[in-house]
Amino acid sequence: MSSISAAGCARRLRVNGTRHGRRISDIHRPVSLVQGGSCPCSRAQAPEDLETLSASSGKESDRRKRGLVLFDGHHSLLVRDHHNSFSTMRTRSAKRALMCITRWLPNEILNEIIQNAPKSDQATLCRVSELFHALVLPIVNQTVVLRTDNCSLQVLEAFCCAMIRNPARADSVRSLTFMNGSPNDVPAEDVLIKSLELMRRLEHFSITDLRPVGVISRLATLTFPNLLSCTLPGVTTTTWNLHFAHFLSRHLTITHLCLGCIDQQNLDPAPQGILLPRLQYYSGALQLLFAFPMHSLVAVRALWSVRSPSLVKRFSTLSCPNLTSFHIDNFFGGQAPAILTHLSTHMPHCENLKLHTYGSGLSIEFVNDISVQLPRFERLAYLLFTAHESDPAGVDSDIQRSAFRAWANICPTLRGCCLDDRGWRKVGGTWEECSGEVIHLEAGFAAFDEVFSQDQ
Repeated sequence: MSSISAAGCARRLRVNGTRHGRRISDIHRPVSLVQGGSCPCSRAQAPEDLETLSASSGKESDRRKRGLVLFDGHHSLLVRDHHNSFSTMRTRSAKRALMCITRWLPNEILNEIIQNAPKSDQATLCRVSELFHALVLPIVNQTVVLRTDNCSLQVLEAFCCAMIRNPARADSVRSLTFMNGSPNDVPAEDVLIKSLELMRRLEHFSITDLRPVGVISRLATLTFPNLLSCTLPGVTTTTWNLHFAHFLSRHLTITHLCLGCIDQQNLDPAPQGILLPRLQYYSGALQLLFAFPMHSLVAVRALWSVRSPSLVKRFSTLSCPNLTSFHIDNFFGGQAPAILTHLSTHMPHCENLKLHTYGSGLSIEFVNDISVQLPRFERLAYLLFTAHESDPAGVDSDIQRSAFRAWANICPTLRGCCLDDRGWRKVGGTWEECSGEVIHLEAGFAAFDEVFSQDQ
Protein backbone atom coordinates (compact mmCIF):
# COMPACT_ATOMS: atom_id res chain seq x y z
CA MET A 1 0.00 0.00 0.00
CA SER A 2 1.56 3.25 -1.05
CA SER A 3 1.61 6.13 1.32
CA ILE A 4 0.61 9.61 0.08
CA SER A 5 1.42 12.35 2.56
CA ALA A 6 -0.64 15.45 3.01
CA ALA A 7 2.47 17.60 2.61
CA GLY A 8 3.22 15.90 -0.68
CA CYS A 9 -0.25 16.64 -1.95
CA ALA A 10 0.05 20.26 -0.88
CA ARG A 11 3.39 20.75 -2.61
CA ARG A 12 2.68 19.02 -5.88
CA LEU A 13 -0.98 19.35 -6.71
CA ARG A 14 -2.63 21.96 -8.80
CA VAL A 15 -6.37 21.88 -8.73
CA ASN A 16 -8.63 22.21 -11.77
CA GLY A 17 -12.25 23.14 -11.58
CA THR A 18 -12.34 24.83 -8.19
CA ARG A 19 -13.49 28.05 -9.77
CA HIS A 20 -17.09 26.83 -9.85
CA GLY A 21 -17.02 25.65 -6.26
CA ARG A 22 -16.91 21.98 -7.05
CA ARG A 23 -16.52 19.71 -4.07
CA ILE A 24 -15.55 16.14 -3.41
CA SER A 25 -18.52 13.92 -2.63
CA ASP A 26 -18.78 10.35 -1.50
CA ILE A 27 -17.22 7.65 -3.61
CA HIS A 28 -19.33 4.76 -4.86
CA ARG A 29 -16.60 2.24 -4.06
CA PRO A 30 -13.16 2.22 -2.39
CA VAL A 31 -10.05 1.76 -4.51
CA SER A 32 -6.71 0.41 -3.30
CA LEU A 33 -3.65 2.44 -4.20
CA VAL A 34 -0.83 0.05 -5.02
CA GLN A 35 2.58 1.45 -5.82
CA GLY A 36 3.35 0.77 -9.42
CA GLY A 37 0.05 -1.02 -9.92
CA SER A 38 -2.84 -0.28 -12.20
CA CYS A 39 -6.15 1.21 -11.33
CA PRO A 40 -9.60 0.68 -12.83
CA CYS A 41 -8.92 3.66 -15.11
CA SER A 42 -5.60 2.71 -16.69
CA ARG A 43 -3.58 4.63 -19.25
CA ALA A 44 -4.83 2.25 -21.90
CA GLN A 45 -8.38 3.43 -21.49
CA ALA A 46 -9.49 6.19 -23.80
CA PRO A 47 -11.57 9.14 -22.63
CA GLU A 48 -14.52 7.55 -24.37
CA ASP A 49 -14.16 4.51 -22.12
CA LEU A 50 -14.29 6.73 -19.07
CA GLU A 51 -17.39 8.45 -20.35
CA THR A 52 -19.02 5.11 -21.05
CA LEU A 53 -18.10 3.93 -17.56
CA SER A 54 -19.51 7.09 -16.07
CA ALA A 55 -22.69 7.02 -18.13
CA SER A 56 -23.50 3.34 -17.70
CA SER A 57 -22.68 2.92 -14.04
CA GLY A 58 -26.19 3.46 -12.67
CA LYS A 59 -29.24 5.63 -12.47
CA GLU A 60 -29.06 9.41 -12.45
CA SER A 61 -29.68 9.48 -8.69
CA ASP A 62 -26.65 7.22 -8.22
CA ARG A 63 -24.50 9.34 -10.54
CA ARG A 64 -25.29 12.46 -8.55
CA LYS A 65 -23.77 10.84 -5.47
CA ARG A 66 -20.46 9.90 -7.11
CA GLY A 67 -17.27 11.86 -6.97
CA LEU A 68 -13.74 11.10 -8.09
CA VAL A 69 -10.39 12.60 -7.29
CA LEU A 70 -8.13 11.86 -10.26
CA PHE A 71 -4.35 12.28 -10.37
CA ASP A 72 -2.62 12.34 -13.72
CA GLY A 73 1.04 11.76 -14.42
CA HIS A 74 1.81 15.44 -13.88
CA HIS A 75 0.02 15.52 -10.51
CA SER A 76 -2.92 17.50 -11.81
CA LEU A 77 -6.16 17.05 -9.89
CA LEU A 78 -9.54 16.59 -11.52
CA VAL A 79 -12.82 16.43 -9.67
CA ARG A 80 -16.03 14.89 -10.84
CA ASP A 81 -18.87 15.91 -8.54
CA HIS A 82 -22.65 15.66 -8.63
CA HIS A 83 -22.91 18.77 -10.84
CA ASN A 84 -20.40 17.87 -13.56
CA SER A 85 -19.70 14.79 -15.64
CA PHE A 86 -16.48 14.10 -17.46
CA SER A 87 -17.99 15.30 -20.71
CA THR A 88 -18.60 18.78 -19.28
CA MET A 89 -15.00 19.11 -18.09
CA ARG A 90 -13.45 18.90 -21.54
CA THR A 91 -10.87 21.62 -21.06
CA ARG A 92 -7.49 21.07 -22.64
CA SER A 93 -5.86 20.13 -19.34
CA ALA A 94 -8.75 17.83 -18.51
CA LYS A 95 -8.36 15.96 -21.77
CA ARG A 96 -4.65 15.50 -21.15
CA ALA A 97 -5.38 14.26 -17.65
CA LEU A 98 -7.96 11.77 -18.85
CA MET A 99 -5.43 10.28 -21.22
CA CYS A 100 -2.88 9.49 -18.52
CA ILE A 101 -4.79 8.70 -15.34
CA THR A 102 -2.69 6.56 -13.01
CA ARG A 103 -4.61 6.56 -9.73
CA TRP A 104 -7.67 7.91 -7.99
CA LEU A 105 -8.49 8.67 -4.35
CA PRO A 106 -11.87 8.33 -2.66
CA ASN A 107 -12.88 10.77 0.02
CA GLU A 108 -12.31 8.21 2.76
CA ILE A 109 -8.59 7.99 1.95
CA LEU A 110 -8.23 11.75 1.67
CA ASN A 111 -9.87 12.22 5.06
CA GLU A 112 -7.57 9.64 6.61
CA ILE A 113 -4.50 11.33 5.12
CA ILE A 114 -5.58 14.71 6.43
CA GLN A 115 -6.54 13.46 9.90
CA ASN A 116 -3.16 11.76 10.38
CA ALA A 117 -1.15 14.66 8.98
CA PRO A 118 0.68 17.12 11.25
CA LYS A 119 -1.09 20.38 11.98
CA SER A 120 1.40 22.27 9.82
CA ASP A 121 0.58 20.09 6.81
CA GLN A 122 -3.13 20.51 7.41
CA ALA A 123 -2.66 24.27 7.39
CA THR A 124 -0.71 24.01 4.13
CA LEU A 125 -3.46 21.96 2.51
CA CYS A 126 -6.00 24.63 3.46
CA ARG A 127 -4.09 27.04 1.22
CA VAL A 128 -3.80 24.75 -1.80
CA SER A 129 -7.22 25.58 -3.21
CA GLU A 130 -10.80 26.31 -2.32
CA LEU A 131 -11.54 22.64 -2.82
CA PHE A 132 -9.01 21.45 -0.26
CA HIS A 133 -9.86 24.35 2.03
CA ALA A 134 -13.45 23.10 2.20
CA LEU A 135 -12.28 19.53 2.75
CA VAL A 136 -9.60 20.18 5.39
CA LEU A 137 -11.21 22.91 7.49
CA PRO A 138 -13.93 20.73 9.11
CA ILE A 139 -11.26 18.21 10.11
CA VAL A 140 -9.01 20.92 11.56
CA ASN A 141 -11.91 22.38 13.53
CA GLN A 142 -12.97 19.08 15.10
CA THR A 143 -10.54 19.51 18.00
CA VAL A 144 -9.57 23.06 18.92
CA VAL A 145 -7.13 23.92 21.73
CA LEU A 146 -6.38 27.61 22.26
CA ARG A 147 -3.74 28.56 24.83
CA THR A 148 -2.90 32.06 25.91
CA ASP A 149 0.69 30.99 26.54
CA ASN A 150 1.29 30.58 22.82
CA CYS A 151 -1.30 32.90 21.32
CA SER A 152 -2.66 36.28 22.22
CA LEU A 153 -6.15 37.10 23.37
CA GLN A 154 -6.75 38.61 19.93
CA VAL A 155 -6.20 35.18 18.37
CA LEU A 156 -8.83 33.65 20.66
CA GLU A 157 -11.30 36.37 19.76
CA ALA A 158 -10.46 35.99 16.06
CA PHE A 159 -11.35 32.30 16.26
CA CYS A 160 -14.69 33.07 17.91
CA CYS A 161 -15.45 35.75 15.32
CA ALA A 162 -14.65 33.32 12.50
CA MET A 163 -17.19 30.88 13.92
CA ILE A 164 -19.82 33.63 14.04
CA ARG A 165 -19.16 34.68 10.44
CA ASN A 166 -19.35 31.10 9.19
CA PRO A 167 -21.75 28.99 11.29
CA ALA A 168 -20.94 25.90 9.21
CA ARG A 169 -17.42 25.94 10.68
CA ALA A 170 -18.83 26.09 14.20
CA ASP A 171 -20.97 23.05 13.47
CA SER A 172 -17.86 20.96 12.81
CA VAL A 173 -16.29 21.66 16.24
CA ARG A 174 -16.44 18.63 18.53
CA SER A 175 -13.89 19.57 21.21
CA LEU A 176 -13.10 23.09 22.39
CA THR A 177 -10.51 23.94 25.05
CA PHE A 178 -9.68 27.46 26.21
CA MET A 179 -6.52 27.33 28.30
CA ASN A 180 -6.57 30.88 29.64
CA GLY A 181 -4.12 31.83 32.33
CA SER A 182 -6.34 34.38 34.06
CA PRO A 183 -9.85 35.85 33.87
CA ASN A 184 -8.44 38.65 31.72
CA ASP A 185 -7.58 36.09 29.03
CA VAL A 186 -11.22 35.18 28.39
CA PRO A 187 -12.47 36.51 25.02
CA ALA A 188 -15.08 39.25 25.02
CA GLU A 189 -18.26 38.00 26.64
CA ASP A 190 -20.57 38.52 23.65
CA VAL A 191 -18.10 37.03 21.18
CA LEU A 192 -17.46 33.93 23.30
CA ILE A 193 -21.11 33.20 24.04
CA LYS A 194 -22.31 33.80 20.47
CA SER A 195 -19.68 31.45 19.08
CA LEU A 196 -20.52 28.77 21.67
CA GLU A 197 -24.20 29.02 20.78
CA LEU A 198 -23.33 27.89 17.25
CA MET A 199 -21.37 24.81 18.36
CA ARG A 200 -24.41 22.62 18.74
CA ARG A 201 -22.49 19.38 18.20
CA LEU A 202 -19.86 20.04 20.87
CA GLU A 203 -18.83 16.90 22.79
CA HIS A 204 -16.07 18.33 25.00
CA PHE A 205 -15.82 21.80 26.49
CA SER A 206 -13.11 23.13 28.77
CA ILE A 207 -12.12 26.54 30.04
CA THR A 208 -9.62 27.01 32.83
CA ASP A 209 -11.06 30.16 34.36
CA LEU A 210 -14.67 31.34 34.40
CA ARG A 211 -14.65 33.80 37.24
CA PRO A 212 -16.09 36.77 35.30
CA VAL A 213 -19.70 36.68 36.52
CA GLY A 214 -21.09 37.73 33.16
CA VAL A 215 -19.53 34.77 31.36
CA ILE A 216 -20.68 32.31 34.02
CA SER A 217 -24.28 33.49 34.03
CA ARG A 218 -24.60 33.39 30.25
CA LEU A 219 -22.83 30.05 30.00
CA ALA A 220 -25.53 28.61 32.25
CA THR A 221 -28.12 29.35 29.56
CA LEU A 222 -26.36 27.31 26.85
CA THR A 223 -27.21 23.74 25.93
CA PHE A 224 -25.02 21.27 24.06
CA PRO A 225 -27.12 18.16 23.31
CA ASN A 226 -24.09 15.91 22.71
CA LEU A 227 -21.83 17.11 25.54
CA LEU A 228 -19.94 14.16 27.07
CA SER A 229 -16.93 15.72 28.77
CA CYS A 230 -16.68 18.99 30.64
CA THR A 231 -13.84 20.66 32.51
CA LEU A 232 -14.72 23.74 34.55
CA PRO A 233 -12.04 24.64 37.09
CA GLY A 234 -12.31 27.70 39.28
CA VAL A 235 -15.51 26.80 41.13
CA THR A 236 -16.54 28.71 44.27
CA THR A 237 -19.63 28.35 46.41
CA THR A 238 -21.40 31.49 45.22
CA THR A 239 -20.93 30.90 41.52
CA TRP A 240 -21.63 27.19 41.89
CA ASN A 241 -25.05 27.57 43.47
CA LEU A 242 -26.16 30.24 41.04
CA HIS A 243 -24.81 29.14 37.70
CA PHE A 244 -22.70 25.99 37.51
CA ALA A 245 -25.39 23.76 38.96
CA HIS A 246 -27.86 25.09 36.39
CA PHE A 247 -25.42 24.52 33.53
CA LEU A 248 -24.67 20.94 34.57
CA SER A 249 -28.32 20.07 35.15
CA ARG A 250 -29.01 20.96 31.50
CA HIS A 251 -26.51 18.37 30.28
CA LEU A 252 -27.59 14.92 31.39
CA THR A 253 -25.32 13.34 28.77
CA ILE A 254 -22.09 14.17 30.66
CA THR A 255 -19.97 11.12 31.48
CA HIS A 256 -16.64 12.82 32.32
CA LEU A 257 -16.55 15.78 34.68
CA CYS A 258 -13.58 17.72 36.03
CA LEU A 259 -14.21 20.49 38.57
CA GLY A 260 -11.47 22.49 40.17
CA CYS A 261 -11.81 24.55 43.30
CA ILE A 262 -10.32 27.89 44.26
CA ASP A 263 -11.15 27.84 47.96
CA GLN A 264 -12.29 24.52 49.37
CA GLN A 265 -13.01 26.09 52.74
CA ASN A 266 -15.96 27.92 51.19
CA LEU A 267 -17.50 24.65 50.00
CA ASP A 268 -19.13 23.82 53.32
CA PRO A 269 -21.91 22.94 52.95
CA ALA A 270 -21.42 21.47 49.48
CA PRO A 271 -24.20 21.69 46.86
CA GLN A 272 -26.60 18.80 46.45
CA GLY A 273 -29.09 17.29 44.05
CA ILE A 274 -27.48 17.80 40.61
CA LEU A 275 -28.71 15.02 38.36
CA LEU A 276 -26.03 13.55 36.08
CA PRO A 277 -27.28 9.98 35.58
CA ARG A 278 -24.47 8.96 33.20
CA LEU A 279 -21.52 10.34 35.18
CA GLN A 280 -18.71 7.74 35.20
CA TYR A 281 -15.50 9.70 35.78
CA TYR A 282 -15.12 12.54 38.25
CA SER A 283 -12.07 14.64 39.08
CA GLY A 284 -12.22 17.50 41.55
CA ALA A 285 -12.85 18.50 45.14
CA LEU A 286 -14.21 15.67 47.26
CA GLN A 287 -16.91 17.93 48.71
CA LEU A 288 -18.39 18.49 45.25
CA LEU A 289 -18.63 14.76 44.64
CA PHE A 290 -21.57 14.55 47.02
CA ALA A 291 -23.60 16.83 44.75
CA PHE A 292 -24.03 14.11 42.12
CA PRO A 293 -25.64 10.67 41.97
CA MET A 294 -22.96 8.04 42.39
CA HIS A 295 -24.55 4.84 41.12
CA SER A 296 -22.79 5.08 37.73
CA LEU A 297 -19.37 6.24 38.94
CA VAL A 298 -16.47 4.05 37.84
CA ALA A 299 -13.44 6.12 38.87
CA VAL A 300 -12.87 9.16 41.09
CA ARG A 301 -9.89 11.43 41.55
CA ALA A 302 -10.68 13.47 44.65
CA LEU A 303 -8.86 16.45 46.13
CA TRP A 304 -8.94 15.85 49.86
CA SER A 305 -9.52 18.61 52.39
CA VAL A 306 -9.94 18.39 56.15
CA ARG A 307 -11.28 21.92 56.40
CA SER A 308 -14.85 20.81 55.92
CA PRO A 309 -16.31 19.61 59.27
CA SER A 310 -19.23 17.88 57.58
CA LEU A 311 -17.05 15.82 55.24
CA VAL A 312 -16.60 12.92 57.66
CA LYS A 313 -20.34 12.63 58.23
CA ARG A 314 -21.18 12.84 54.54
CA PHE A 315 -18.66 10.15 53.67
CA SER A 316 -21.05 7.65 55.23
CA THR A 317 -23.59 8.50 52.50
CA LEU A 318 -21.35 7.18 49.75
CA SER A 319 -23.14 4.54 47.72
CA CYS A 320 -21.06 3.63 44.68
CA PRO A 321 -21.60 -0.03 43.77
CA ASN A 322 -19.73 0.34 40.46
CA LEU A 323 -16.89 2.50 41.75
CA THR A 324 -13.74 0.39 41.62
CA SER A 325 -10.99 3.02 41.39
CA PHE A 326 -10.39 5.78 43.93
CA HIS A 327 -7.54 8.27 43.74
CA ILE A 328 -7.07 10.48 46.80
CA ASP A 329 -4.96 13.53 46.01
CA ASN A 330 -3.61 16.56 47.87
CA PHE A 331 -3.44 15.19 51.40
CA PHE A 332 -0.70 15.07 54.00
CA GLY A 333 0.73 11.92 55.52
CA GLY A 334 -0.94 12.39 58.88
CA GLN A 335 -4.38 12.27 57.24
CA ALA A 336 -3.88 8.78 55.80
CA PRO A 337 -5.49 6.89 58.73
CA ALA A 338 -8.67 8.98 58.53
CA ILE A 339 -8.87 8.62 54.74
CA LEU A 340 -8.42 4.85 54.79
CA THR A 341 -10.87 4.48 57.66
CA HIS A 342 -13.59 6.21 55.64
CA LEU A 343 -12.84 4.26 52.48
CA SER A 344 -12.57 0.83 54.10
CA THR A 345 -15.75 1.40 56.10
CA HIS A 346 -18.00 2.78 53.38
CA MET A 347 -16.32 1.43 50.22
CA PRO A 348 -14.86 -1.98 51.11
CA HIS A 349 -15.48 -3.14 47.52
CA CYS A 350 -12.86 -0.71 46.13
CA GLU A 351 -10.43 -2.60 43.89
CA ASN A 352 -7.88 0.06 42.92
CA LEU A 353 -6.64 2.62 45.43
CA LYS A 354 -4.09 5.35 44.80
CA LEU A 355 -2.82 7.70 47.51
CA HIS A 356 -0.86 10.80 46.56
CA THR A 357 0.48 12.84 49.44
CA TYR A 358 2.02 16.29 49.39
CA GLY A 359 4.12 15.42 52.39
CA SER A 360 7.29 13.39 52.58
CA GLY A 361 7.75 9.81 51.46
CA LEU A 362 7.19 6.52 53.25
CA SER A 363 7.87 6.21 56.95
CA ILE A 364 7.49 3.34 59.38
CA GLU A 365 4.58 5.13 61.03
CA PHE A 366 2.84 5.63 57.70
CA VAL A 367 3.30 1.96 56.75
CA ASN A 368 1.80 0.86 60.07
CA ASP A 369 -1.20 3.18 59.66
CA ILE A 370 -2.03 1.70 56.26
CA SER A 371 -1.44 -1.86 57.47
CA VAL A 372 -4.18 -1.47 60.09
CA GLN A 373 -6.83 -0.57 57.50
CA LEU A 374 -5.96 -2.85 54.58
CA PRO A 375 -7.67 -6.03 55.92
CA ARG A 376 -11.02 -4.21 55.78
CA PHE A 377 -10.90 -4.01 51.97
CA GLU A 378 -12.62 -7.07 50.55
CA ARG A 379 -11.43 -6.92 46.93
CA LEU A 380 -8.44 -4.59 46.86
CA ALA A 381 -6.27 -5.57 43.88
CA TYR A 382 -3.92 -2.62 43.37
CA LEU A 383 -2.47 -0.24 45.96
CA LEU A 384 -0.39 2.73 44.84
CA PHE A 385 1.39 5.36 46.91
CA THR A 386 3.28 8.40 45.63
CA ALA A 387 4.73 11.36 47.48
CA HIS A 388 4.94 14.81 45.90
CA GLU A 389 8.07 15.80 47.79
CA SER A 390 9.73 12.42 47.55
CA ASP A 391 13.20 12.35 45.99
CA PRO A 392 13.71 9.01 44.17
CA ALA A 393 17.42 9.13 44.96
CA GLY A 394 16.71 9.50 48.67
CA VAL A 395 14.00 6.86 49.02
CA ASP A 396 14.79 4.15 51.53
CA SER A 397 14.48 0.95 49.50
CA ASP A 398 14.44 -1.16 52.66
CA ILE A 399 11.30 0.62 53.91
CA GLN A 400 9.68 0.19 50.51
CA ARG A 401 10.42 -3.51 50.45
CA SER A 402 9.24 -3.99 54.03
CA ALA A 403 6.02 -2.10 53.32
CA PHE A 404 5.29 -4.16 50.23
CA ARG A 405 5.86 -7.46 52.02
CA ALA A 406 3.69 -6.43 54.96
CA TRP A 407 0.81 -5.30 52.76
CA ALA A 408 1.01 -8.37 50.52
CA ASN A 409 0.68 -10.64 53.57
CA ILE A 410 -2.14 -8.63 55.14
CA CYS A 411 -4.19 -8.29 51.94
CA PRO A 412 -4.41 -11.65 50.11
CA THR A 413 -6.42 -10.18 47.20
CA LEU A 414 -3.58 -7.79 46.30
CA ARG A 415 -2.18 -8.32 42.78
CA GLY A 416 0.00 -5.25 42.42
CA CYS A 417 1.67 -2.64 44.59
CA CYS A 418 3.45 0.59 43.65
CA LEU A 419 5.55 2.72 46.00
CA ASP A 420 6.73 5.85 44.21
CA ASP A 421 8.58 4.56 41.13
CA ARG A 422 8.95 0.93 42.27
CA GLY A 423 6.36 -1.73 41.68
CA TRP A 424 5.61 -5.37 42.43
CA ARG A 425 3.03 -7.58 40.75
CA LYS A 426 1.86 -11.12 41.29
CA VAL A 427 2.52 -13.41 38.32
CA GLY A 428 1.52 -17.06 38.59
CA GLY A 429 1.29 -16.87 42.36
CA THR A 430 4.74 -15.33 42.82
CA TRP A 431 5.70 -11.69 43.23
CA GLU A 432 7.96 -9.99 40.67
CA GLU A 433 9.48 -6.53 40.83
CA CYS A 434 8.61 -4.13 38.01
CA SER A 435 8.43 -0.42 37.29
CA GLY A 436 5.74 1.76 38.80
CA GLU A 437 4.41 2.55 35.31
CA VAL A 438 3.42 -1.09 34.83
CA ILE A 439 1.25 -1.01 37.95
CA HIS A 440 -0.34 2.28 36.85
CA LEU A 441 -1.27 0.68 33.54
CA GLU A 442 -2.62 -2.54 35.04
CA ALA A 443 -4.67 -0.67 37.64
CA GLY A 444 -6.16 1.63 35.00
CA PHE A 445 -4.94 4.87 36.56
CA ALA A 446 -2.88 5.75 33.50
CA ALA A 447 -5.99 5.60 31.32
CA PHE A 448 -7.98 7.60 33.88
CA ASP A 449 -5.34 10.34 33.97
CA GLU A 450 -5.43 10.47 30.18
CA VAL A 451 -9.14 11.28 30.25
CA PHE A 452 -8.42 14.81 31.48
CA SER A 453 -4.82 15.15 30.28
CA GLN A 454 -5.76 17.39 27.35
CA ASP A 455 -6.73 20.13 29.79
CA GLN A 456 -3.59 20.04 31.91
